[in-house]
Amino acid sequence: MVLAPNWLGDFVLAQGLLRRLKQRHPDTRLTLAGRPAFASLARLMPEVDLYLELPRAVRAATRRLKDGHFQHAIVLPNSFRSALTSWLARIPRRTGYRRDLRGGLLNDARSRPPRSVGTLLEQFLGLLDEPAAARACLPRLAPDHDAAEGLARRLGIDPQRPLLALCPGAAFGPAKRWPSGHFGSVARHYSDRGWQVAWFGGRAETRMCAAVAALHGGLDLAGRTDLGEAAQLLSLAAAVVSNDSGLMHLAAAVGAPVTAVFGSSDAGFTPPLGDQARVVSNPVSCAPCFARYCRFGDYRCLSGVSPAQVLAALDTAA
Repeated sequence: MVLAPNWLGDFVLAQGLLRRLKQRHPDTRLTLAGRPAFASLARLMPEVDLYLELPRAVRAATRRLKDGHFQHAIVLPNSFRSALTSWLARIPRRTGYRRDLRGGLLNDARSRPPRSVGTLLEQFLGLLDEPAAARACLPRLAPDHDAAEGLARRLGIDPQRPLLALCPGAAFGPAKRWPSGHFGSVARHYSDRGWQVAWFGGRAETRMCAAVAALHGGLDLAGRTDLGEAAQLLSLAAAVVSNDSGLMHLAAAVGAPVTAVFGSSDAGFTPPLGDQARVVSNPVSCAPCFARYCRFGDYRCLSGVSPAQVLAALDTAA
């Protein structure tokens, strides 16, 4: 059993570890356990034999894990709670990184390398002692093309016309969000060329996406799909522009051409993993700071990335 991360982007990256497990142990039944909201996405991961939806309450989650009679748990979240749940479920072998005084709950506890060493996927694979396998185990979701086209038509998207997908949100905070006006400039540029434009986001981003869609045009899809459906739609996109967010990783994992704008985070640690992925950033001395809010108040690492830079990256990808 692999206990999945709670952040969407990390959840997508964890598929690389699942791929490696299946390569090494093709006959092993592999269960992925995590948030109920990720269930539709897990169905696009061929390596997953069963997705176990875990309740938030520790006692209920423990009971569900105990009922699975698992022999080995790989604990990807860094929280004390995740290690405690696996320990309470009496899973014989519990592998994870030491953190937050939880080392005693893991009988196969590892020392986590610093963030500056390798990507997050390589750190996940380090729990299998195979960080070098990352290039051969990139996240690759398996969307259904016919289902994706059918869904697109129901939502007002013509699958035969080029689609620009814009993902202006980032759950972490404003230090990851490129200015919405810059997104709007990119939207207008492609709309003038006859492309369809759609804005993607979760329920927490419905107000923001509604506002930018009303101001700059395009179809507002925020909160109208589950994560599996969002992945299906992103697989149809001719181009995706995103902040460093879960949707960025989702788009890369379905093979879409992604241009990602990085601000306070590190493109060397959580880059979009795909041959068609590009990163745009503004190199300033204070980045990456990994902060939610800019201590200077001007978010120069993001505002300094112009729409022209993103358009140039999109043209290169095309």
